[in-house]
Amino acid sequence: MASFTLLYPTPLAIITALNVNREAAINYVKEKFPSIFDLFITGSCNMNLPGLKMKIWFAAAVIQISLIYGVMLILGYKINQQLMKYKLSMSHRSFKARKQLLFALIIQMIVPLIFIVIPVAGLYICIILEIPDIADLSQWVLQFFGLHSCGNALTIISMIKPYRQAINNALKRFKCFIFGQRSLTISVSATAVSYPPSLAVPVTKTTSRIKGELYNFGVL
Repeated sequence: MASFTLLYPTPLAIITALNVNREAAINYVKEKFPSIFDLFITGSCNMNLPGLKMKIWFAAAVIQISLIYGVMLILGYKINQQLMKYKLSMSHRSFKARKQLLFALIIQMIVPLIFIVIPVAGLYICIILEIPDIADLSQWVLQFFGLHSCGNALTIISMIKPYRQAINNALKRFKCFIFGQRSLTISVSATAVSYPPSLAVPVTKTTSRIKGELYNFGVL
């Protein structure tokens, strides 16, 4: 994990170092964005100049994101294959627990795919293709970044059974409150009564008589 953490940003860091040009960046900001020129030169700000190297940086970022997510998909597939391979040798409870864990991992993969991978990769591709007026698109990407933590929270709620049941109950109560639905519960209790032998009624006769009355009323 430590080696992966060190190697993952290395290609982008190298490309960034090769593309950084402080003097050219100052001239570019002074010409294109004079309103922020004073802020730019007083801080340790820098930028990648538009050009081929900048496109290479974004292309490398898209490739890295895609490769990492592809590795995750392959590992998920391998785990599922191993789980199905040893299904017969595991108890039902053990298999169910591992299946739930695998499902939780899949959901955890879907959340960053929706809120990080697709928006960021799409924005980078638009920059590589030099699509004009992507300012609005970049704002949407920032909004999706903000929703990533909410997606993780919803994932936890959906995975843990007590939380999931509490949400379902709350939704049911809300539905009943909005639509005015009421549930009718009929409780039938049986009471044991002892009769003298002279007053005892055979169950078969009573049952036959009830069936006959129901037949006369058209119920049966």
